[in-house]
Amino acid sequence: FSLYGSTAAYYHETSVNAFNFMALLGGLRVSDSTTLMGVSYFTIGMSLLTLLFVWIGYLIWQKTEPERLNLGILLALFGSFMFAPRMHERYLYPALVFIIPLVVETPILGVALAVMSLTFLVNLAYVMHILNAKTFFSTYDPAAMVICLLNVAAFAAVAAYAHGWNLIGEGVSLAESWRSLSANIRGPAERNWEELKVLDWTPSDTTIIAILVVVAAAIRFWRLWFPNEIVFDEVHFVGQARHYLHNRQFLDPHPPLAKLLIAVSIKIFGDHSWAWRVPNALAGTGLTAITYLLGRRMFGSRFAATIAAAFVLSDGMFLVDSRVAVLDIVYLTCAAWSYLLLFRFLQATDLIEQRRTLLGLAIVLGMCLGAKFYIPALTFLLVMGFLLFFLWQGRVVVGSGRHTSVVADPLRYRRMVGAVALGGGVGAMVYLGIFLPHYALGWWGGIADLFAYYGKVAWYEKSVASATHPYASSVLSWPLMLRPIAYWQDFPAKGDVATIWGGGNPAIWWGALTAVFIVAAQWFERRSLTRAFLAIGYVCYLLIWIPNAIYGRTLFLYHYMPAVYLGFLALALVLLECWEGRAKLVEQAAIMLTLLPVFMLGIGPGIGIVAFAAIAVVWVELLRRTEYAGKWVCGTFLCVAFILFIYFFPIWTGMRIERAGYYARMWLQGSNFGNWSWI
Repeated sequence: FSLYGSTAAYYHETSVNAFNFMALLGGLRVSDSTTLMGVSYFTIGMSLLTLLFVWIGYLIWQKTEPERLNLGILLALFGSFMFAPRMHERYLYPALVFIIPLVVETPILGVALAVMSLTFLVNLAYVMHILNAKTFFSTYDPAAMVICLLNVAAFAAVAAYAHGWNLIGEGVSLAESWRSLSANIRGPAERNWEELKVLDWTPSDTTIIAILVVVAAAIRFWRLWFPNEIVFDEVHFVGQARHYLHNRQFLDPHPPLAKLLIAVSIKIFGDHSWAWRVPNALAGTGLTAITYLLGRRMFGSRFAATIAAAFVLSDGMFLVDSRVAVLDIVYLTCAAWSYLLLFRFLQATDLIEQRRTLLGLAIVLGMCLGAKFYIPALTFLLVMGFLLFFLWQGRVVVGSGRHTSVVADPLRYRRMVGAVALGGGVGAMVYLGIFLPHYALGWWGGIADLFAYYGKVAWYEKSVASATHPYASSVLSWPLMLRPIAYWQDFPAKGDVATIWGGGNPAIWWGALTAVFIVAAQWFERRSLTRAFLAIGYVCYLLIWIPNAIYGRTLFLYHYMPAVYLGFLALALVLLECWEGRAKLVEQAAIMLTLLPVFMLGIGPGIGIVAFAAIAVVWVELLRRTEYAGKWVCGTFLCVAFILFIYFFPIWTGMRIERAGYYARMWLQGSNFGNWSWI
C-alpha cells in the first residue's frame, strides 16, 4: 500500500500524458488540485471512479456469468484509465487484453477495440516523440484532444453495450447467432457452386497413405549422404545454419525457418551431409501424404488423391529438392498443408471445427511465410482470398418445416472480419516467432530491427538484380521445362558420369500444363470452387514472377514448383474424369496429344510417332466400340509417367550411368532445339 500510495502521490496532475477524459476536462499535466466550479479535479476524478465501480458491481450482481465478469473487468480497467487522475499513457494496455475475448459478441466491441488499439499506439508514439524532444505537451494539445475524444467515444460504446443499449440494431449477439444457426449452415451446394464431396475415413485410406509414405521416404532417404559435399545452393543455406550454431550474424534475404531446421538437424546429428538434408527429406515425404489428404478433400476421390500424391512422389524436381538442403520444399509443404486446411474449412459443417481449422490454417500460413521471401505472400493471399469468398457466399436455412428458406448469412461480414483478424494475427505471430533466434542470439533488439532487415533485403535484391547465371530461365520457358538445373555433376574425362539434374518428369509436367487449360475451361462452364482454385492459383503463381523478369532478377526452374504443384492436382482431376468416363472427347484427345512429344523425344521421332499412332488407334477403337476409352487414356498416361520415373531416376539421385545414357536423357538440349533463349 505504501508503494502504491507513494507512487500515486508523486504525480499531482490531471493526466500524466494519458489521453483520457481527465485530460479533455482539465488539460494535460495540470495540477489536480486545480478546481472546476469549486471542486478539485482530483475529487472529480475519484468521484467518477467511485460511481463507475458502483455501476460495475450492479451489472455483475444483475447478471452473474463469466461473460459479464469479463465485461466488468474491462470496464474497471478502461474506466480507471479514463476517469482517474494521475494516469500514465501505458495504463490503457490491460483494457485491450480484456476486450479481445468479447469482440466476438457484437460489432460495436470490434469497433471499440480498433479505436482503442489506434489511440493507444498514437498515445505512446506521441509521448515518446515529445519526451525525445525534451519538451511537454501544451495543456490542450489539439492532436491529443482528438485522441481523448476518440477514447471517450470508445468507452461510451462499451458502456452502452454493457448497459444493454442497442446501438446498431443487432437483435442478438454473434455468439448467440452462431449457436442458433450452426446446425443450419450449408456447404457449397447452397452457394450455387459444385458441391465438395466429403469422404469418410476408411482402412483403405490408412493403407494407401502408409504405402505412399513408405515409398516416398525410401527414395528420399536412400543415399541421402551422397554426394558428401555441398550441392548447388547448399553453400548458402548450410552456411547460414552454421552461422546460427556459432552465433555469427549474417544477412539472409529469406526468412529463417528452413535454415533453422537445418541447424537443428546439425545440432542433433552432427555436421554431416545427410544431416543437412534430413529436414527436407522429411518435408518431401510429408508433402506426399499431405497431397493425398488434399486430393481426397478437393476431388472426393481416393483414386485421384492417389494419383496426385504419386505425381509428387515420382517427380524429379520435387525429389531433388527433397534430397538437397534448399528452401523450396519447406515452403511448398507448408503451402500444400494450408490448401488442405482451407478445403477442410470449406467442408466443415460445425462452427467449432471451422474455428479450430482456421487457427491451424493461420499457424501453417505463418510457417509458410517464414520459410521463404516473396512467393509465400501469394500463398497467403490466395488461401485467405478463397476463404473470404467462401464466407461471403454464405447461406443459412431459416424457418422450419414447410416454411424454410435459404437466405444470405446475416453474419457473413462478421465472419469475414473475424477470419482476417485470426488468420492475419496468428499468422503474424508465428512469422515473428520464427525470428526469435535473432533476438535470443543478441543480433536484434527490437521490432525496429525487423523493419531494418526488410530494408537490407530490398538493398540486397537491388544489388543482385543484374546478376546472371548459366541456369537462369524465363517464366515462359518453365511450363515446357526448357531449362533444367544441374545441381551437381561429376564428369571425368572418360567413363561413367553422375549428376543431380533439377528437372521434372516430362510427361507429368507437360500433362499438368494441358490439364490446367482443361480445368480452366471446365470452371467457366460450371461453377466449381476446386477448379477455380487450381486455375487461379496456377496463373497467379506465374504472374507474380513477371515483375522480377521485367526488372532482370535471375529466375530458375524451381520457382515454377508452386504452380506446377497445382498443375499436378489438375492433372489428377482430369485423369479421374477420364477413368470415370466423364471427360469430353476433346479433353481425352488433349491428354493423349501431350504424350506425343514424350514418345518422339524418348524413342526417336520415327519410332515414337509409330508407337504413339498405335496407342491412338486403340483409343479410337475403344471410343467406337466400348466405354473404356477414358480408362485407356488414363492408364496409358500413368504407365508412361511411371516408365519415365524409372528412366530419369538415376540423374535425379546422382547415380553413375554411361555417358551416352546421360546425353540420351537430356531432352530439348540438343542443337536441333537451340538454347531456347528466345523464350
